[in-house]
Amino acid sequence: MTIVNAKAEIDKLQNLDPALTQAIVIQVDKEVANYLLTRNFENNRETNPSRVLSYRKTMENGDWVLGDPIKLSTEGKLIDGQHRLKAASGLPDELSAPFVVLAGQPPKASETYDQGMTRNALHVSKIRGIEGISSSHISTIRMMFYFREGGREKTRGSLISPSKLIDILQKYPQIKEAVDLSFRHSYRLYGIRNAAIAGSIARAKISDYPLSDEDLDFFCHVLQGGTLSSYEKETRRTESAPLLLRNVYQSGCKGESGLSARQSLFMKTQSALQAFSQNKDIKILKGTSANLFPVPFIDSMNFKTLEFDPSIRK
Repeated sequence: MTIVNAKAEIDKLQNLDPALTQAIVIQVDKEVANYLLTRNFENNRETNPSRVLSYRKTMENGDWVLGDPIKLSTEGKLIDGQHRLKAASGLPDELSAPFVVLAGQPPKASETYDQGMTRNALHVSKIRGIEGISSSHISTIRMMFYFREGGREKTRGSLISPSKLIDILQKYPQIKEAVDLSFRHSYRLYGIRNAAIAGSIARAKISDYPLSDEDLDFFCHVLQGGTLSSYEKETRRTESAPLLLRNVYQSGCKGESGLSARQSLFMKTQSALQAFSQNKDIKILKGTSANLFPVPFIDSMNFKTLEFDPSIRK
């Protein structure tokens, strides 16, 4: 059972005079979305599955708000909005999303839509006045959700919308603190502002099996080109694991066994951190897909409530 009267919403659309510039607000469920998609103009571009998935997850998480209108031409053709409608067409029966529908647009306008820059999480953080956030923070935080997102790498296909990502950052400041720690020693030659490495290190700080700030500081020191003898503090840890990881990073980590370079680097960082935590001297660094440093509130986060949800197992 839908939460809207689909027929009534479709009637509104059918009574909208396409020749006039006018707008209505409607609730779009899968039935209404499919009706609007039948009006799609010929030769429209193919939809991007990752963008459709991103929009759908935003709707399902309850984060969808009125934004750019769905646009109809003076001939009644859909000339803007197919990705959003495609997302709505795949919603569960009980869900719908609000949309503005704007009629009376010249057909040629379809040639100029969507040429602006998409608003990303960094833009959202600036709008909210959050200080100290960089693009490196954003990409690293997304990698921290690697297990929650099933290893997805494409930002558009992410389960976390830009606004939701900043919501999470504001609710859990310890996430940014962990990322900041992974960025230590950035003045050294081999900067590790790589999301795969930094995200894994940040997870190790706030994991159920955390490494201390002091140990992670030494790990980053070696990873960024330092040595045991050049470290100014005392440490009980061996340097072989971060040294091997540094060699992998410097040589240009490549994807293995069907994995991308970023995925391989993330998994090798996990293995290096585990060996480091156990104070093992290792000679070969092999990656692992196992979640060695679980962070329950991240790995099982309900993106609607931003709370831990035990029904989400990773």
